[in-house]
Amino acid sequence: MTILQSLPEIVKREIEHPIFKNSGEKIIETLNTVSSMVGIKFDVSTKEGKEEKKITGANWISFCQGYQLTGLEIIEAYRMALRKDFPEIKVFPNLSLITAGEILKAYQEFKHGSEEWNKGRKKISSALNPVVQESEDVKKARREKMWNELLQKVENNEPCVYAGHFYSELDSKGCFSGLTASDKNALIRSKMHQILTKEVQKGKSIHFRIKEAKKLLNELEENQIINNEFLKGLAIQLVKDDLVYNYLKKQQE
Repeated sequence: MTILQSLPEIVKREIEHPIFKNSGEKIIETLNTVSSMVGIKFDVSTKEGKEEKKITGANWISFCQGYQLTGLEIIEAYRMALRKDFPEIKVFPNLSLITAGEILKAYQEFKHGSEEWNKGRKKISSALNPVVQESEDVKKARREKMWNELLQKVENNEPCVYAGHFYSELDSKGCFSGLTASDKNALIRSKMHQILTKEVQKGKSIHFRIKEAKKLLNELEENQIINNEFLKGLAIQLVKDDLVYNYLKKQQE
């Protein structure tokens, strides 16, 4: 099985087909498919009806060409909207550009937050850029450089996005032995709350649909179990960053 064959459909729809605006005759095919899906009908028995169909279709095509999506992705976006996967979006039997914008934007946010999509992209990246085994000396030198840069950033009160890289090493030395499992869970939930609050306040997010972010935020505030693995993973990494950074800060005092 090749890499392409093993990829999830959400990735195949993106990489196996040209972007909508470059898809040639498939542009009209996509338009016709979406028109059929939403149930739009034009009275083509009259000149006015034919003209309306032509203008409406041309406007929809022009609008959708502004998105970096393939024709199959656009069709899938409408299919998801019709299945109520984007419950905040109402679909009517027309080619409304406002609705099209809501649907395509929702699909982009869904795609970029999808675990399948992210795993697929990583698989492609790994295939195109195979990992070269480093010698122990190279690993040691790289670790030393990162460590020294981290210490310097801590001393200068500068943020460091890779501080958590050293979490396991410090944890094995007992640097965080004072933290119980309950303490760690509380830190993770607090970080999830910070992440979601920030996303909701921004009013837009590449990781979550806003309605989903608000729902997760409510679940956190009601002390419910959170089942979003992406959110958990992000929060855990940020907590590790904080723990390492704050530990080193105390050591420098």
